[in-house]
Amino acid sequence: MAMNKIELDTPALIVDIDKLKHNIRDMADFAANQGIQLRPHAKTHKTPEIAALQLGAGAVGLTVAKLSEARDPGGLSAGGREQTPPPD
Repeated sequence: MAMNKIELDTPALIVDIDKLKHNIRDMADFAANQGIQLRPHAKTHKTPEIAALQLGAGAVGLTVAKLSEARDPGGLSAGGREQTPPPD
């Protein structure tokens, strides 16, 4: 049963899943072709499902801005965590 967008509780994240997967794959491919490890920033989505797609496509981790996000109460990392200090 389809839901009308007016019925959604807000705030709600609405994405075109095919475009999302395409963009995640494009970025992962770009990083791989450049020989760099991808750590996308999670602040744009803050959802475990999208984090899992990014990690599944080859991201080696996620970037977060706050310590509370790194502690990961929502399960964004979908696995192990690595803390990397900012560059000098």
